[in-house]
Order: sequence, then structure tokens, then C-alpha cells
Amino acid sequence: MLQLATGVILSVYAGAQVQCPSCAVRAGDTGAPAIVVDGDTYSPIMFAANNQFGRDEILLEELRQAAEAGIPFFSFNVHLDFHWTPEEAAEVVDKFCAAHPEGYFYIRIWLGSSPKWIAEHPEECILKADGTRMKWVSPASEAWRETTAAMLRKRVQEIAAGPHGGRFIGVCLANMQTGEWFYWDTNEFMDYSDVNVREFRGWLKREYRTNRRLQAAWGRQDVTFETVQIPGPAERERAVWGPFRDVAAGRALNSMAVVPESALVWSSRARTARSAGW
Repeated sequence: MLQLATGVILSVYAGAQVQCPSCAVRAGDTGAPAIVVDGDTYSPIMFAANNQFGRDEILLEELRQAAEAGIPFFSFNVHLDFHWTPEEAAEVVDKFCAAHPEGYFYIRIWLGSSPKWIAEHPEECILKADGTRMKWVSPASEAWRETTAAMLRKRVQEIAAGPHGGRFIGVCLANMQTGEWFYWDTNEFMDYSDVNVREFRGWLKREYRTNRRLQAAWGRQDVTFETVQIPGPAERERAVWGPFRDVAAGRALNSMAVVPESALVWSSRARTARSAGW
């Protein structure tokens, strides 16, 4: 069993030769968090290597020092087949695990697509309010989700079935600004693409179920699931007093603010990982 960083357990198929550790995050006797691996409880102290700036030798030396200090957990970045071959990924896993031979590790895995995929799927990219198409995939893109999910399953299986699978305890899914799932600038990167409009309408339909309920909640008779649009910049910046909006008049904006983001979509997929063959 592997532990996703958001707290979701993943059952990962790793073949008959490897048994990944059982890992979970628990509250200790005093309420403080703890990480439990195969029944043993550890303080959640870890070394996180941000190996994306060409400074791996420095990171590896620091990781050796962390191992000497008794820090049990460590992490590092891994890319999908968008950017790395399986051999390149395995090489990175090997060198970081060699620096901490006894520790447990999780990977921070980048889900961003490649320039080639973006060039082949421009309609799946973020669209600004002024009509400018950006070279960033919309988090609502189902094509990107399906492609990336397959690559993610493959990479996780490769690591779990590899020589270090017995120490592999988790996955942190990273994308967008600093890998933390938020737009670089709220208005510049708000997505008005068709794929995001479909995502917004789908969420509204699941939330309100009927047009009548949607219209009643928003106080508007001119909206339906088929016609509703994502609020534009002027509407999103409008306030009635200081930074505050009128709650009743701003239900469309409130709905947009609470639409589940991509990180939650991925968590939901992780919850059904067993049936997906992970």
C-alpha cells in the first residue's frame, strides 16, 4: 500500500516479487501527526530534495547527512514519460535511494505535459478572457487527465516493482505553480476554455441537479446548465463594500470559487485506483 500525500491510500500493483510497505498518517496520543510504516511509528520528519535546478550533488550530500542524523523519510522529484524515459526515472530513483540506503521515500511526481503534447492539443490549453491561448494545459482537460493517468500508473508501477519498491511509501502529485496546484496570477490564468466551461457546467449540474434549483440559488431566471458561462474578470472583481461581495447576488462567483480543482479530481481517481489496476 502506498500513501498519497493528500491522505489517500493507493493500492499499487507491483508484481509478486515486491511488497510495498503499509503506510498511513495517524494522530499520536497527544494529537500530533505520526507516520506508521508496517506497524512502526515515526515522527513525520523528512528530507525533501527539490532536484530540478541541476544541484543534485549538493542534495545527495545533504541527504547523506539526513540519513546519518536518523531522519527516516525523504523525497525527490520524478517526471512522467512526457519528460523522462523509464531509464532516466530509474537512474534518479537509484541515486537518491543510494544516498539513504535505509530510509523510506516518496516521490513528488510532476504531471505537467510536454510542449509536443500541448502543440498537438491546443484546444485543451488554458484560454484567457481576452481570447489568448496559453501554453499550459487546462486542469479540466479530460484528454490530459486520461493520458497523464496512464503515465502515472506506469511510472508508479515501475518504481514499486524496481529494486527500491520495498521502501516506496508515497506519491505527491504536483502541477502548476511550484507544483502546488494554483494559477500564477488569478486573473491572468483564470481558464475560460471550452473544456473548463464544460467542467464548470458539469459541477453545477451535479450540485443543483435541475435548472430550477440553479436559478433559485443564483436568483436568476436566465441561466441553465447548457448556457451558463464562467464569470468574467469584471464580474469577478466587482465588490459592494471594500473587498466584500453581496452573497446573494454573487452566487455565480461563489460557485466558481468552490468548484473542485484538479488536485481533488486526481485524489478521486486515486481512491478508485484498485479497480484501475494500480
